[in-house]
Amino acid sequence: MTHNLNLSHNIYKDTKRGTYYFRITYYDKSNTRKYITRKGFKQRKDAVKKCNEMMDELEGVGHLNRLPFYKLFEE
Repeated sequence: MTHNLNLSHNIYKDTKRGTYYFRITYYDKSNTRKYITRKGFKQRKDAVKKCNEMMDELEGVGHLNRLPFYKLFEE
């Protein structure tokens, strides 16, 4: 059985500092809400790019590159 993370994300602008930040919200296996926040991006596109990378990592998409070659070859 796979766990549904219920991922959601938002990009914000910190008007005081003039930078962008993002917040990812998800639920862990015990159904507790967790947050990941990263701040200090000078451009919105940088915040979006990093947010997408973090979401892929949470979903397990990025783990494909970490497989040893022989396991990838066997599959």
